[in-house]
Amino acid sequence: MVKKGILLGIFIAILIIMTGCTTDTEKREQAKQISQVEQETTAPDILLKMVRGNGQQLRLRDIYMDKPVFLNFWASWCPPCVKEMPHIDALYKKYGDKINFVVINMDSNEGDVRAFLQNNSFEIPIYRGDLNSISEAYHVNAIPISFIIDKRGKIISQHTGGMSEREMEKFLGPIL
Repeated sequence: MVKKGILLGIFIAILIIMTGCTTDTEKREQAKQISQVEQETTAPDILLKMVRGNGQQLRLRDIYMDKPVFLNFWASWCPPCVKEMPHIDALYKKYGDKINFVVINMDSNEGDVRAFLQNNSFEIPIYRGDLNSISEAYHVNAIPISFIIDKRGKIISQHTGGMSEREMEKFLGPIL
């Protein structure tokens, strides 16, 4: 009986975690809501490594020094994440001179993201890092999740769930 209770608890926890990557109508409606951060919160600094190229390492704080940041967490196995990648890439091409785009892959296996990128021709810079520390620092318990960080390093808004290109452009409005 105790084992069944433990298994049920694990199953419920997995369902809760996976709801950020669901496509049911109610969750999509909730995901469309953009939440403004009530207090200015300093963006946690994390160490990142570029997936493509030479694997250069850098700190997030070095990225928002010159312009604001659109920060997105995604995984190749998450349908809403994959669906919004072309929109992020289009906005990167349109606003890359005004906004730094930091797209962090959360796949547990780096080979999965490399395979995904080989099959898609996105120009946006893709980063990885220590998944545990990144998840903890940004409270990533559902993906996709996006943040706007201003040039002072303050998180000014966040959005959980996938976005269309139009919704994403509206989300970027405060820093355009």
